[in-house]
Amino acid sequence: MSLAQLKKVEIYGLQQERNRLLKEIQELGLMEVVEYTEEAQEPSEEIFSEQMQTEYSEQSGMIDRRLAEIGRALNFLEQITPVKPSLIQQFAGVKTYLSKNEFDHLAGTEEQLNQVITDLFKIEQDLSQIQSKRTQLETLLATFIPWRGLDLSANDLEGTVNTQIVLGVTEDSVEKLREALSGLDAPYYLELINQDQSGSYILLVILRDSYEKALPLLTSLKVNILALPHFENTVASKLVQIEQDLLRLSKSETLLKEKAGSLTKERPLLQVCYDSLLSEKQRLAISERLAHGKRSFALKGWLVADKLNNLKGCLTGAKLNYVLRAEDPAPGEDTPVVLKNNPVITPFEYLVHSFSYPQAHEVDPTPAIAPFFFIFFGIALGDAGYGLVLSLVCAGLLVMLKMGPIGKKLSWMFLLSGIAAIVFGLITGSVLSLPLKFGVFSPLENPILLLIIALGLGVVQLYLGVLISAWGNIKAGRWADVIWDQGFWLLFLTSVILILGKEAFGLSNYAKLLNYLLLFAIGGVVISATRGKKGILKKLLAIPGGLYNIYGSIGFFSDILSYSRLMALGLSGGVMGGIMNQLAGLVIEGLPVIGWVFGGIIFLFGHGLNFALAILGAYVHSSRLQYLEFFGKFYEGGGKPLTPFQMEHKYTFVTNKEEA
Repeated sequence: MSLAQLKKVEIYGLQQERNRLLKEIQELGLMEVVEYTEEAQEPSEEIFSEQMQTEYSEQSGMIDRRLAEIGRALNFLEQITPVKPSLIQQFAGVKTYLSKNEFDHLAGTEEQLNQVITDLFKIEQDLSQIQSKRTQLETLLATFIPWRGLDLSANDLEGTVNTQIVLGVTEDSVEKLREALSGLDAPYYLELINQDQSGSYILLVILRDSYEKALPLLTSLKVNILALPHFENTVASKLVQIEQDLLRLSKSETLLKEKAGSLTKERPLLQVCYDSLLSEKQRLAISERLAHGKRSFALKGWLVADKLNNLKGCLTGAKLNYVLRAEDPAPGEDTPVVLKNNPVITPFEYLVHSFSYPQAHEVDPTPAIAPFFFIFFGIALGDAGYGLVLSLVCAGLLVMLKMGPIGKKLSWMFLLSGIAAIVFGLITGSVLSLPLKFGVFSPLENPILLLIIALGLGVVQLYLGVLISAWGNIKAGRWADVIWDQGFWLLFLTSVILILGKEAFGLSNYAKLLNYLLLFAIGGVVISATRGKKGILKKLLAIPGGLYNIYGSIGFFSDILSYSRLMALGLSGGVMGGIMNQLAGLVIEGLPVIGWVFGGIIFLFGHGLNFALAILGAYVHSSRLQYLEFFGKFYEGGGKPLTPFQMEHKYTFVTNKEEA
C-alpha cells in the first residue's frame, strides 16, 4: 500500500545541447521538471536571462503563428473531407496512429509541409472567391426572377421622349391601382408581370408630364418603385446568363474540392507537425524553469526511483554531456506522488485518480479498495449474463482501441468487475433473470441473507479503514495514539455489535461480560479525549468531548447501513430483468409466430436498458461507498500526482513496438 519511491534529480548540461537534452527527456516522458528558485540564479546572469527571455518570447510567437497556420489547414481539410468517426471513436476520440519512426519522419519534412499549406490556402482562397461570386449571382437571380415575363430590353425600359416606364411592386390589388390611375385623367398602360408572396409586380407606362402627378398616388398605394440592375437584351436572357455563370462556378468549386480532397492524404503530415510544434512549445515553457548560465544550465525535477537508470541510459545513448545528481526527498518534503501496484490492482487506481491522490505521507488506498469495489460491483450488478456482456465489451475495446493509461485502467477495471458479476450471478443463480434453478441462494427469495452479507462487508471495510489509520500512526511511531484512539474505538464498536447481536452470535451466556467490556471501552474512549490536556480542570472539561465521541458512533453505524444499498441494487436489477422476461413471454404466447419477433425486441430492449441502468448504479454506488464511507475513516487526499514532462499529442497517437 506504499507509494512509489521518488528521487529528486538535478541535471547539469551545456547550453548548446539544451534543446537536445530536453527533447530526450520529453520523449522519455518519465520526469517531472520543477522550477528553480530565484536564489539559484546568480546575479551576474540576470542580463543573460533577460536576453533568453526575449529569445523565448520570439520563438514562442513564431510557434504560435505556425500552429495557427497548420490548425487552419486542418480545419479546412475537415470542412472539405470530414473524418467520420466510428461508434467507438465517438467516445474514445479520433487519433492518427503512427509508429515512432513514422512520426519522426513526418515531423522532419518541412518543405513538403510548406507546399501542402500553400496549396490548401490557395484552394481555400479560391473557394472563398467562388462563394462571394455565387452570393452576388444568387442575389442578382432573386432580383430578376420575378421579372422573367418582362419582354422589354434595358434600353426599352428607359422609355421615350414622351413616355416614362415604371417598374414596381405593390401589396394592393392591381384593379385598385387601375381605378386610382384612371382618376388622373392621363393616358397610361398598366401590365401585371408577375405575382407572388411579396406582392404584384407591375409595369406602368405613363406620360412624362403626368409622372410627377402620379408619383404621390403610387406612394399612397404603397407601390415600391424598383430599378433593375443593368442587363443586356431581355430579362429572360439575363437569367440564362446568371444560371450559366452559377453552373460554371459549381463546376469550378467541384474541381477545387476534388483537388483539396486529393490532399487529404497529407492530413497525417499536418497532424504530426502540429503535435511536434506543441511539444516544441512545451520545451520552451520548460526552459523558463531552468537555472541558466552563459555556457551551462541546470534542471531539477522528480523521477520514480526505479526509472533512474532509464533516464541515465537515454541521456548517455544520445551522447550528451551532462552531470546527474539524485537524492532521496528530505523528511517531510512535499513531493508529487505515484501509485505503484501489481497488474491486478492497477486498474482500480482509476478510482483514486477520479477522487484525489494521496499525500506523500499517506498510504496508497488502491489495494484496500480494489477487492471491495470488485465485490460490491458484483453484488450490485448481480447477474452472470450482464457481467459476461460487460467483460466481453471491455475486452473488445482493449483489443480494438489504442488507449492511454487512464482509458486502459478504466476498461480493465470494468472487465474485472464484470467477472465479479459473473461469479455472484452464478452463486445466486441469476442469468438474465431467467427462471433457472441453480446457485447457492436466491436474493429474491432470501433478501435478508443478501442484506446480512452487504452489512457484514460494510463492517469489515470500515474496520479496515480504522486499522489503516492506526497503521499510519504506527509508521509515525505514535503507539499511544494507536492504543487510545483506534484501539479503544474498535473495542467499543465491537462491544456494541456483540451486545446487539449476542443471540445471533450465540453469546447470550456472556451478556454480563460483554457489558463490562463495553463499559471498559467507553472509559477508554472518554479518557482518550483527555490526553494532551494539562491540569485537572482541562481534563475534566474534556470528558464531555469523550462522551460526544461515544454519541458519534451513531455516524459509524449509519455508515454501515449505507451498505444496504448493495442489496437494493442487486434486487432491483433482478426484478426489472424478470419483468422484461415476463412481458416478452406474454407477447410470445399471445401472438403466434409474429410474437417471437416482438417478444425478442422487448427482451433485447428491456435487458439493454436494465443493463445500462444496472452498470451505472453499480459503478456510482460502489464508488460512493469507497469515497464517503471508507475514505472518511483514514484518507485525507489532496496529493499532487507526478506530471511527467512528455510529448504533446492532440491529433496523433504514437504506438510502441508491442502495440504496433
